[in-house]
Amino acid sequence: MTKLSLGAVVVGTGSRESRVRVEARCAWCGPLVVGPGALRVHVASAGEALFEFACPRCGRPNFGPLAGQDVEVLARAGVGADTGPAPFELLEPHAGPSITWDDVLDFHQRLAWLDRAPDGGAPGRNPGHPLDERRAA
Repeated sequence: MTKLSLGAVVVGTGSRESRVRVEARCAWCGPLVVGPGALRVHVASAGEALFEFACPRCGRPNFGPLAGQDVEVLARAGVGADTGPAPFELLEPHAGPSITWDDVLDFHQRLAWLDRAPDGGAPGRNPGHPLDERRAA
């Protein structure tokens, strides 16, 4: 999961002017600093929050969860929250084994069979059905 840490750097001594520095971690490039303008914050109606930024080095998108206090800090720094659609499924816990290449190939074969099968491709009723072939092996 991509990490995000917030910090403020004061510019000049005795100045009230400050700049926000957002330290992030790209999943591919590692630690980097992004400006608040490069960061998007998505807030769900349930109070869950998600940050998004494109890595300035590789251009790939990065996502991660945000705590409520981080949303408040970013809002004070001028980073507004989007209320539109966001990939909140990234915050859901993931359980079970990872999908393998064999799973992808089996899925592809099943879809191809469904396109060719006259009755929707029910196993056990069609000779040559991919699931029946697998059971016979």
